[in-house]
Amino acid sequence: MPATFRVLYPTHNSTDQLFIPGNQAEGDNPDSGSMAQRLADCQNLVGTDTNSDNIGVAVQPGTLANW
Repeated sequence: MPATFRVLYPTHNSTDQLFIPGNQAEGDNPDSGSMAQRLADCQNLVGTDTNSDNIGVAVQPGTLANW
């Protein structure tokens, strides 16, 4: 996978989880664990590229601009 490949996730805030990370330590409930724990689970599931950068990136809704 090229180092520049990214999956954009529009989020309400820059610190919001990318999706509901089911079957993780915090479970499928979107209110389980802290937002930081759920975001870390999302990033772990999506993975990193060859430069160890997160493939999943939170962006602003509507514009897809970086937070």
